[in-house]
Amino acid sequence: MNSASDYPLLRRLLEEGELSVQVKQSLVQALNDPGIDEWRASGNTLQIDVYKADGRVELFDLLEGPDAPAQAISIEDLKAAC
Repeated sequence: MNSASDYPLLRRLLEEGELSVQVKQSLVQALNDPGIDEWRASGNTLQIDVYKADGRVELFDLLEGPDAPAQAISIEDLKAAC
């Protein structure tokens, strides 16, 4: 399993102020709710997309613009980091 230090965008996601407490709570709920297959939210400089069917999460750096490449991580790695 990888750690948050292996994913620079994940480290930023978990930093104070990147996502509101409400958005973080919504993310945790989405990860744990079997009725939710996909989920998306944007923070100050990041966008997070969750695709539960694929078991992956994509993080986008909004500072790099709309064509920024995604940093993909597994849902298990995200849960371990939270």
